[in-house]
Amino acid sequence: MIRYQKSGSASVCRQARKAKLWAMGLDSSGPAPEHKASLTRHHGKLRHYQKSKGFTLLEVLVALAIVAVAAAGIMVLGNDLFRLMGDARDRDSLALLAREVVYRHGKDLRHPARREGECDAPDEDCRWLIVTESTGELGMVLVRVTVDCGRERSVTIERAIAASVGSP
Repeated sequence: MIRYQKSGSASVCRQARKAKLWAMGLDSSGPAPEHKASLTRHHGKLRHYQKSKGFTLLEVLVALAIVAVAAAGIMVLGNDLFRLMGDARDRDSLALLAREVVYRHGKDLRHPARREGECDAPDEDCRWLIVTESTGELGMVLVRVTVDCGRERSVTIERAIAASVGSP
């Protein structure tokens, strides 16, 4: 172990020089002398390393940029999710209106015809259209019910049902 003296002696300087040479790989005279400086050999060059006490400004800015990009992506996905949920809710309510129209006009659906009218929805200005046509198969009728509430909000339901006895 090297003891450093308070007075500057030549032997202390020699020992420090020897430690530097050994760290650079230029002195192979034996085991490394202990030295207080943190010297490390990296790719043949002598490096002084200090313990970091915090983050650099560049590291903080990179971390903030990563968090901002992630947050923007989550906001876009959340917006799309809410829009899709609203569209699904609209389609469900329109499909319910179409089923109600079929239920109310069920007796008249067994013969080929075209019927239309307005829905009884309280907050909506919706129209319905029922088209029944023969499928070509014996005793079958294709029923197509469309409910349209404007603003690109419409739903169509198609069903093949048995025609009534004695129908053409």
